[in-house]
This record gives sequence, structure tokens and C-alpha cells, in this order.
Amino acid sequence: MKQGLYVLLLLNVLACLLLLFAKLGFFLDGEDPAIIDPDSSLALIHEDETDSRLAGPSEQVRTDDLKSPALASFQAPDETGDESDELHEPSRTPLVREAEAKPELIDSLDSFIDSLRRLDSDNLEQVVASWEAMPNGQDRSIHLRLLMQAWGKQDPQAALSYARELKRRGEQFIAIKDVVSIWTRNSPDDALAWISENVEKREADRYYLPAAIAGIAAQDPNRANQLMFSNPNLFVQTALANHHIEQGMAGAMEWASSLPSNKYASAVGRVAREAVIRNPEKCAKWIEQLQPGTTRNLAISSTISAMTGNNPFGATNLVSNFDDPSLRAHAMKAVVNRWTVRDPIATAQWLNEQPHEVSDEVVQTFALRVSYRDPESSVIWANSIKDETLRDRTVSASLNRWIRKDPSSAKAWRAIHAPHLSTLSQSFSE
Repeated sequence: MKQGLYVLLLLNVLACLLLLFAKLGFFLDGEDPAIIDPDSSLALIHEDETDSRLAGPSEQVRTDDLKSPALASFQAPDETGDESDELHEPSRTPLVREAEAKPELIDSLDSFIDSLRRLDSDNLEQVVASWEAMPNGQDRSIHLRLLMQAWGKQDPQAALSYARELKRRGEQFIAIKDVVSIWTRNSPDDALAWISENVEKREADRYYLPAAIAGIAAQDPNRANQLMFSNPNLFVQTALANHHIEQGMAGAMEWASSLPSNKYASAVGRVAREAVIRNPEKCAKWIEQLQPGTTRNLAISSTISAMTGNNPFGATNLVSNFDDPSLRAHAMKAVVNRWTVRDPIATAQWLNEQPHEVSDEVVQTFALRVSYRDPESSVIWANSIKDETLRDRTVSASLNRWIRKDPSSAKAWRAIHAPHLSTLSQSFSE
């Protein structure tokens, strides 16, 4: 009986560790998802013939105008939404289920943790060797994190020296993060001084300082904020946002709302992406209350785009509830930018059914997105843009793609509908 309770207790501890690692850990390749502003020049860059960066709506052209076989045969997969009424924390993760299904992992951790409790100069080499001998897999990563945290408490500089020499890039990032986080919790001044003296700025900004600020935030949130204000790069903002999310979504949203300027769009966007997963309606209301500007626009773009990927109909319902016309237009661009790639027919139908006037920018976005699949329909949508300058630029971009597929038809349409475009302009993305 006692042995069973002991195993259950250890399993619960492991589950908490795994959940924490899954939520707060760095990406193994060191990257963090960037937030792309649809209004920026980056939004016009495309990687292939099926992925341009713009999208938008039109109320003047009906879906019947989308006659291309390529569009007609393109169908969206079934969408399902799983929306909670509360900003809840996920109760279980795949890592937790894996641990529950592998009792040998419990035994391995039991022995390894016992060695870490007795970690000193006498057994350090043996403990490190036992980890190095482990096969690849999640078990190895879990043991590495436990080792780095224990070692980082005793001798963080030695632990970091070892971590920096690890051959596998993913393991190196994991180890550095855990040592720095532990060190800054216990001796933040010493840790920050060591980073400043021993790590080049680019590497520090990307890997060391995010872990340091997250560690400091556990003890001194105000100081963590000040450090982010002095170095508001993407990775630092994301790390601090993750810390606040771990403490609870209500507090994270309050923290993000308090950030003083548009420099912290990455932090706000990270909180927004997490909030929309847990409760889309509350997230939308929160975003509406943010100050108008770049931060709010990026928050709504990243949030609506993420939601559209999983549940486009839920995203469109959310967009329709925005009272602010500017915010609604920005959100519509995010929907169109993502949804057109998956189902241009459904996107066009949604745009045509809008009770509000659809902005030129949204029409432009849809036209450019669909131009790779059906440039003829793209030209028709582009030609419905009211602003003359924007219309000519978008029509020219669509004609460029049409002329590659059907030069005679493209030139014939231009002669009738846009004779003033005597020569096709360069690609819109150039």
C-alpha cells in the first residue's frame, strides 16, 4: 500500500514537471513563432505559387464569378471547434500520458533523483555519465533538465560550461535555459553579470536573457518587467509572457494590458494566442479594450489567424461581433489571409454575405491570395476595389499571374476593362 502511494506521488510530481516543461520550455530549434503584420512589407513576400501573404474581402463580386475549375474543385476539410467557457489550464498533456504509460520511467527517475539529491564533486562525474549513456528520446530530455537544475543550484558556471559544450543543439538550448533560470532565481546579479561578460549579444538576447528574465520573474516581477523594457526583443517578450501565462491567464491578460507602448506587441500577441485557445469570446473582448495601434492590430491578427487555422467558422463569428470598424477590418484580413488558402470558395461566400461594407484592403488581400490558383477570378475581384491607385496596383499584380497562364485572355481582358494599364507592372511583392 505504501509503495503504491509512493509511486502515485512520484507520478504526480513528474506530471507537474512535464506540464511545466511543455508550457515554458524553449523550442528545440531555438525558434519562436514570429507575428507577421499583414500591413508590413513582409506580408507581401511569398515562398511558392500557393502561398502569398495577403488576403481581403469584396461585396461587389458574387461567388458565381469564381468559375475556375481549380477553385471549384478546392474544398475545405470539415471544421470542428472545441471552445471552453472558461480560461482553463490544460489538465493533461501527451507527455503526462506517456509517463503514465511507462512505469519504467518512474523507476528510472526515482533512482536518478536520488543521485541528484546527493550530487557533489564525488558523484557528479558518475551522474553525468549515466545521463550521457541514455538513449535518445523524451526520457533523456527529462533527465537532462533535472540534472541541469540540480547542478545549476550547486555550481552554475560549471553547469553552463558543460551545457555550452553539448553537441546536440536542442539539448544545448534545454540545458542552458534550465541552468540560467535556476541561477537567476538564486543570484540574479551574478547570473546577469556572467552573461554580459561571457556571451555575445545576439546569443544572449536569443537564449540566455529570456531564461534569465523568466527566472527573475518568479522572484521579482517588477525587475523582470524593467529588464524587458530595456531589451524588448521577441524572445525576451515571449519568455516573460510564458511566465505570466503559467501563473494564470487572467493575470497574464492584465499584465499584457498594462504594457506601456507599442514596443511589446510580441508579448501581447503571445498572451492573445493562448487566450483565444481557452476562451475566444473573452479574448476578443479583451483585445477590443486594448489601445488602438500596432499592438492591438498584431494581437488581433495573430489571434484570428491562429483560430482560423483550426476553426474558420468560429473565427468568422468572432469577427462579426467586433463593433469597431477598424478592428473588424483588420480581423477580416487575418481570416481571409489564412482561410483563402484552404477554401477560397467558402471565403468568397463569407465576404459576399457581410452586412457591413468590406474595405478595399480586405478585397485586395483576397484577390492577391487567390491569384496563384485562379488569376482570372483574382483580376475580377481586384477590379472591384474603389480606390483607384490600390485597384490599379492589385489588378496589375493579378494580371501578371494571369498572363503567365493565359496571355491572350489576360491581354483581352485588359484591353476592355483596364486599357490604361498599357504595360503590366512588376510583381506586387517586388
